Amino acid sequence: MPPATVSIAVARPCRCPVERDCLTALAGLAPPVVVQIVEITRWASASSASIVPAAGPAVAGLYPHQHGLPGRRREDLVVTAWQSANRRRARLRHCAWLAGVALLIAGCGTGSAGTSHSAATPPAPTCGVATATPTHYRHVVWIWFENRNYDEIIGNTAQASYFNKVAAACGLATDYHPITHPSLPNYLSATAGGRQGSTPDCVPKNCPQSGPSIFTLLDDSGKTWKAYAQDMPGNCWLTDHGLYAPRHNPAVYFLDLRASCAQHDVPLGSTRHGPLADDLKANRLASFMYVVPNLCEDTHSCGIEAGDRWLATWLPMITSTPAYRDGSTAVFITFDEGDGDTFGEDCVHSTDPSCHVALIAASRSIAHGERVTQPMTPYSLLRTTEELLGLSPLLGHAAQATSMTSALVR
Repeated sequence: MPPATVSIAVARPCRCPVERDCLTALAGLAPPVVVQIVEITRWASASSASIVPAAGPAVAGLYPHQHGLPGRRREDLVVTAWQSANRRRARLRHCAWLAGVALLIAGCGTGSAGTSHSAATPPAPTCGVATATPTHYRHVVWIWFENRNYDEIIGNTAQASYFNKVAAACGLATDYHPITHPSLPNYLSATAGGRQGSTPDCVPKNCPQSGPSIFTLLDDSGKTWKAYAQDMPGNCWLTDHGLYAPRHNPAVYFLDLRASCAQHDVPLGSTRHGPLADDLKANRLASFMYVVPNLCEDTHSCGIEAGDRWLATWLPMITSTPAYRDGSTAVFITFDEGDGDTFGEDCVHSTDPSCHVALIAASRSIAHGERVTQPMTPYSLLRTTEELLGLSPLLGHAAQATSMTSALVR
């Protein structure tokens, strides 16, 4: 396999032995990774900064950003500097994190060499083939991505080829709107039927939630649920960790869900082994499954291609299970909000492009190429899920939301 190239931009690097050793170690990764270091000499505006080659290998602090660099791909990693030279242990830990990111980028084909994404894209799920549809589904799966406007995904076959393949083969809500900006209120709205008083992105310690949610409805009705969060270091993790963000994992916010969360909110694992892969191989699907990629592969901090590759890897694993093939499973793929947002904006009634995102639905019963044109929101997604699984009562604003159930149950 030819080496991939990972470009790392460094602001105000501290050239200390730890960082030099880190970059030396990266050169020996398998698959091989060529690490190119560039130094941003004017950090105030990374997109217009003058770039010069760094004098030597130097990495000082590892925080990904979405800034583009002249001549570089958007998903290349940008890092900032540690202000202290006395954090050897932390830098060593982040060196290991960087190695993982480098391998991720290399494995996803970011480099100039390697297998093209389009050549490896699997077929879309089989939709529109069921001869009979159930009144209620046994399984509903949600997959959430981040911060992409509708037009950034739908029709963008260059970067989002698999998203578009699934939308064409299955179903698409063409007028789906998040509730607001930023992320967390949309996740809480989708799972509890309201913003729950939350407006900023905050960790559970600072904005804990209480009251009913789809998780408590499932627990109370004897049905099962499971959340799979990529790069989460342990079950029901409450704080930021590397590329894991609790604000994208709503179950961890509900205080009265702690015991259940500790059991059912788990790390994603790898495609070969881990909670989701193992459950899929065993056809052990919960009634409700919530799946969230990490901050790179959900397209929050990396390019659209990263999310497209992730979906093309994991969705076929879900739709190849007997539970999907027997027609009892529906999968919804969506984005929490668009890009270029205005904090606190009323997205339900807005024509702002950042308030229009894609919602794709896949099931054996949804018609091939189905288009749902009525205005929809995360409350619609919640109502539809409750109806498909036979849950009650309809939570909060879901009771007044437009349902998509008729597109799946005919």
